[in-house]
Amino acid sequence: MTDLPRRLAASIGNTIDAAGELPVFQQQVLEHLGSMDQVMSEHLASMDEQTAALVDLIRPMGEDIARLNARVVAIERRIDALAQSLTTEVGGQLTEANATMMRVERSVKTISDRVPDPDAPGPIAKAREAITGE
Repeated sequence: MTDLPRRLAASIGNTIDAAGELPVFQQQVLEHLGSMDQVMSEHLASMDEQTAALVDLIRPMGEDIARLNARVVAIERRIDALAQSLTTEVGGQLTEANATMMRVERSVKTISDRVPDPDAPGPIAKAREAITGE
């Protein structure tokens, strides 16, 4: 128990010493914060410059993309028109080709009806048959 007052007095002394150092510590913290503020301000200024440079680079790209998009739309319209035209043209040609094929088929049938049977005996065979009776 007799040691308690001495330890209490030592603790109070240490607290007073620490409190005496607080202004120095506070000053060091303020100086550090001040230097950090300057560094942060410089970084922010640099970031602002870099952002402005990026905007300057990106802006023309956006214009290029808009022009490319307009071209793509025009090309897609042209492709659709060509596909429609091709479908109409090819459809007409197929109809015409089909009609021609039908005419050719009828002509071949008419001609083949008039041609003698290739397996039938020819005129010489018919004459031999008539003469020999075979």
